[in-house]
Amino acid sequence: MESEALKIIGDLGAVPVATIDQAEDSIPLAEALLKGGLPVIEVTFRTATAKEALRAIAAYVPQMLVGAGTVLSVEQAESALEAGAQFIVSPGFCPRVVQYCLNQGVAVIPGCSSPTDLTAAFNFGLQVVKYFPAELLGGTAALEAIGKPFGGMKFIPTGGIGFHNLQQYLRLDKVWACGGSWMVGAQLIRNRDFKAISRLAKVTLSEILGFRLDCELPVALLEEISTLFKLPLRESGAPYPAGSLLRRGESNKQLTVKTNNIIRAAAYFLREGIEVCAGVEATPVKPPAAIYLQEKAGGFDICVVEEQSSG
Repeated sequence: MESEALKIIGDLGAVPVATIDQAEDSIPLAEALLKGGLPVIEVTFRTATAKEALRAIAAYVPQMLVGAGTVLSVEQAESALEAGAQFIVSPGFCPRVVQYCLNQGVAVIPGCSSPTDLTAAFNFGLQVVKYFPAELLGGTAALEAIGKPFGGMKFIPTGGIGFHNLQQYLRLDKVWACGGSWMVGAQLIRNRDFKAISRLAKVTLSEILGFRLDCELPVALLEEISTLFKLPLRESGAPYPAGSLLRRGESNKQLTVKTNNIIRAAAYFLREGIEVCAGVEATPVKPPAAIYLQEKAGGFDICVVEEQSSG
């Protein structure tokens, strides 16, 4: 059964993977990601301060889903869980680590880069695995090919992913989320440039959701909708109001906003406290056809529908 941690990761679409050298950077780093709209972090167990950093985030930024990465042994997994980790990530497939995590009832995401690894994961009952190093293994084409025999398996590709290819991966049905350090680079953390990290997290979230209008709107109306969504909207196509302006009845006007993923959009609205009309619960099995926001903008009803971005 899908764990709560895995559900949150899938709803977000991205996992920031951070290597923290100084434990005192951990809390402001987590707060920066939270401010940018991505309440999840994978702390790699590559440094002596990793456990202390993970413990601090778990204790002082409870809104964050915090996991441990680069876990190579049962001892490391045990140490991470003791510090408060809510999920475990490994670069490769270690049966002992997987079994330990399953016994503890914690989500484990082992690295799988071959049919042998995936067969082992399948026989452990895993539904989501890490695909690493994604770009060196052949990118999206290789991921599609290796995933075909494993119908129910979802992947978190990591390694070589950034703004330049994030959408290429997220467009694949097999991709649960993408992992990487493009928004939490080591130099940014060392420089304590947490404002930049917040900005990059927000840009990442904007890229994942891809809210957009296939028309041009008056600036005031576009700003009102963007403020309502708490994210910028892109617009393209014909001048207002062609294309996405619809009428329902005599007086009710509707403006349609497109998104890359309706399930992630529904989860985003829930996280941000943006009220939607009743009866739009999203599940992977039966996503809603559309989401209607309770609040209007410029007298327009706001409808959100899914349409994959071509960019």
